[in-house]
Amino acid sequence: MAATGVQIGSLWDHAVNIYRQKQKEKEKQCIESTMFFVGSRQAGKTSIIYKFLERTDHPKPSVALEYFFGRRSLFGSSSDVCHIFELAGGASFKKMVAIPITPQNLMSLVVILVLDLSVPDELFITMDTLLTAIRERIKDVIGQSEQTIPGLATSVDSAARARIGENHQDRYIMDIFPVPLLILGTKYDMFRDFEPEHKKIVCRCLRFLAHAHGASLQFVSQQTPDVLSSRVQAVLKKREIAREKPNVDYNTALNIAIAEDSFEHIGIFDVTNRASLEIAKKACRELMRKTFGEKDIDIHPEDSGRDANFKEYDIDIVLAQKLRELELEDSSQNLLNMDITDL
Repeated sequence: MAATGVQIGSLWDHAVNIYRQKQKEKEKQCIESTMFFVGSRQAGKTSIIYKFLERTDHPKPSVALEYFFGRRSLFGSSSDVCHIFELAGGASFKKMVAIPITPQNLMSLVVILVLDLSVPDELFITMDTLLTAIRERIKDVIGQSEQTIPGLATSVDSAARARIGENHQDRYIMDIFPVPLLILGTKYDMFRDFEPEHKKIVCRCLRFLAHAHGASLQFVSQQTPDVLSSRVQAVLKKREIAREKPNVDYNTALNIAIAEDSFEHIGIFDVTNRASLEIAKKACRELMRKTFGEKDIDIHPEDSGRDANFKEYDIDIVLAQKLRELELEDSSQNLLNMDITDL
């Protein structure tokens, strides 16, 4: 009986070990990714996220930095975890880009820049302000992680180069974004009614800027189905997916994957090296400004308590009352301080 007891115990231990091993394998198969949405105010970022997560409830207005958590079978596993951050308010809260970007998620991070095509006077400044802030944050993260995560800078640079490919004619000219960048132009249903020449300018400028960053570019409307799954799958898993022929016709919705365009095909500026690329960026901004004007979108309210992004009805009522009381008190104090000759 003793021998049988040992045998049963051994079988039990063996079963436990098998279970633990399977759990470890399952954890290894689980892919975690982080998606960071930035872009124009009220451009539809939350709606795109809801569509990606297959949520049917009505999106609520976003405030500052929102977080979503989801599980999607992006890579053939039901355990794929997706952390999603959304930066609201256009460029008003650009300092908050530091929160979603960490050394731990840098190699699985995808940035989705959402631009409102119906407001062309905000396109360039929105893109430039936000992408500059994110580049600076990534640079800081890499610098701070030199000791704790050796080789992180090399890994990020190698991954960026790999997205473009060794044979692309512009690989040494492009200022490749450190992490995968997807640019979505929303409200295409409104944009398509623009004057043909205006559409042509916007499309060529966005093509140029997207290609300069090594990004993909796609125009969408409310009726467009989920556009993220295949894009995220391609850049994170590095899978070879069937590539559709790029759509570069400005009379239709643009759809251009990473490294599927070239400065030669875009043709709007003569770009032959990195120096000419920087000159072309300035020329692109000037062309957009000359055609549509340029709205200053990076404006903070002087009083953060009056910031429309933080409306709270009950608190605002109390605040307004206190401000009135303060004004009355100041007026009374001024009267008391007046010299009798002033009366």
